[in-house]
Formats: sequence, structure tokens, C-alpha cells
Amino acid sequence: KKGKIWLGTDKGLNLFDPISQSFTKKYKKDGLSNNQIFGILDDKEGKLWISTAYGLSCYDSEKDKFENYYEEDGLMSNVFRPGSYYKSSSGELFFGGVNGFNSFIPEKLKFNTNIPNIVFSHFEILNKDKTHEEYLKLKEQIYANKEIVLNYDEHTFAFEVAALNYTHPEKNKYAYRLIGFNDDWIDLKNRRRISLTNIPPGEYLLHIKASNNDGVWNEKGLKLTIRILPPFWDTWWFKTLTISLIIVLVWAIIKRRVAILKKQQIKLENTVKERTHELKTQKELVELKNDEILSSIEYAKRIQSAILPPNKLVKQYLQESFILYKPKDIVAGDFYWLESVPGPGKNDSPLVLFAAADCTGHGVPGAMVSVVCNNGLNRSVR
Repeated sequence: KKGKIWLGTDKGLNLFDPISQSFTKKYKKDGLSNNQIFGILDDKEGKLWISTAYGLSCYDSEKDKFENYYEEDGLMSNVFRPGSYYKSSSGELFFGGVNGFNSFIPEKLKFNTNIPNIVFSHFEILNKDKTHEEYLKLKEQIYANKEIVLNYDEHTFAFEVAALNYTHPEKNKYAYRLIGFNDDWIDLKNRRRISLTNIPPGEYLLHIKASNNDGVWNEKGLKLTIRILPPFWDTWWFKTLTISLIIVLVWAIIKRRVAILKKQQIKLENTVKERTHELKTQKELVELKNDEILSSIEYAKRIQSAILPPNKLVKQYLQESFILYKPKDIVAGDFYWLESVPGPGKNDSPLVLFAAADCTGHGVPGAMVSVVCNNGLNRSVR
């Protein structure tokens, strides 16, 4: 009626669009009862009725949804005949099968519109054994749709549910989602068992919905709060206690280290004081010795200076002269000497004898030797 062409093959249903010159394909995995198609008829609402090698499918192209019918729904047989189909002027549809033909008016078919209630029928923990009494208590909470509390090591468990629809209950369908873990709906088809594995500690909401044999869903569904307790080492109080202990331990280590450093510092300060006192004592002793030595040297210098001829005497005999006297140390073995003696004749001028002498030795020993040598020169001339 809409200008589209539907083709049934032995490998599925095909829609050909003459405008776009393209095909759209539908298979058993999309909801078709069987991929081998024997006949296609449309009803007044535009739905397609498709006979196959196993079952009769009704396809609503607007909703892109298949509804399948089998022997338990009133068919003579699940297996139909190729090309055995007919639509009368009144809109009645005929499909021939191996046990005869089926006729019906699609608009007059009665569908199950009852919304099925959902109940829990079983519960078990898969990774840990529990006593019978513990299971009874949990099941009472579950059946009352209350919150259940599990330990951290009870992270793998399973539920079984049932939709209370007794018209072809094998066609009831189920879906669930675990809010807080995976918010997407998981289609169970006609399976009633919900298995949850390795669920981490936390709080979750299990939401289950189900449909009757004609696809009428209980969207409100069944809800159960599941709380899995964390292990003690993953609780806030244990983490707080651990952090506090670490802080105290670090503080104690730092405190002990500071005390050791202070003790070492005091010991070092005492050692420095002792060494400083010793150095001060030694310094005072050295200074005392140095003062004594300097006094001795100065005294030696005065002795040596006393034997040197005075400048006045030198100028008296040698008017055009000067004396440059620079010993290396305060005193030394270097000295100068001057003496006058009478001339050989009575009328002769006196003779002037002078010397610039260097005696063996340095410092005080040299000065002492210079005194001896000075005295030797004096004795020799006189």
C-alpha cells in the first residue's frame, strides 16, 4: 500500500525501495520466526503476516517489531507450505501448512493485555556458603522487596524471577538493569535467571521488568536495593585511622630525629667550647712565650746597639759618609765597627779603622757572635 515491495526468500525478509533502489534485510536474529519464508500477506493496518518453515510472524514495520505465533498459540502446525497463502475480500487471511490451513481476521484477534506482576522465586550466593537460617532471612527481605545487605566477599549472586502470566508463560520475557553498576537494560528474553558476578562494594538498585506472552510489559517492574559492605580496610574509619597512624609515626620519627640532632648539636657545641678553651689557653701560652722571646730579642738588640759606634762618632771622623743598616730580623750577625788610633808620628793625624762585618748565624745567636767579634776587633786594635 505504501509503494514498497516485500520479498520473501529462503534466507530472510527483504524490503525493496523503488525510489532509493536499495534493500533492507530482516533475519531471525532481528525477531523473524524463521529465515525460510513461504508467504507474505498484509492486513488492513499495514502489518505483514509471514508464513515460514517454523512459525507465523507478524511484522509491524512502523515499530520495526516482530510477533511470532506457533502451535501453542492455535496454529495447526509450525511448518507451512511454500506459496500456500490467500487474502479474501473480507480481509480474512489463509495460510496452508503440513496439517491443513489456518484462517483468521487480524483485526479480530484477541491479545493478552494484562500487565503481569513480577515476583522473586529464588536467590543464592554463588561464591560463599551461608547457613540455611541466613538464606531464609535474606529471602524474607527479598520477597518483601526490602533492602538486602551482603558482605564484600559475597559479590557473586543470582536471582530468579517469575512474571505472573499463565497464558503461554514460556513466552514471557524479562529484562533488568543494576543501577549504579550498569544503567543499561539487559534483555534476558525468556530466561528468568539473573546472575551478577564480581559486584564491587557499594549501593545498587536492581530493577526488573517483564512482559506477558503478547509483549505487554510491566514497566514499573520490581525493585530491590542491594548494599554490599566494603571490607574493613576499605572503610572510611579504617582509612582515617591508617592515615592518622602514619602521620603520628612520621611525626614520631621526625621528633626522634630532631632530638638526636639536638643532642649531637649540644655535644658538638660542648666539643667546640672545649677546643676553643684549649686553643685560647694555647694561644695565651704562645702569646706569653712570644712576648718573652720578643723581650729577649729586644734586649739582645739593645745590647747589640750598645756596641755599635754612635753616628756622632762616625760623623766626627768620616764627615762625608752615611750608614745603611738593615738587618733581616730584629737582630742579626751583621754589624759595623769604627775605631781611631794615633798616627805613627807625633804630628800625624790619627788613623781611622772601620769595618762592615758579617758573622756566622742569624737572629739572637748571630747577634751574640757579633758582640764577640766586635770585642775581638777592639782587643786586636788596642
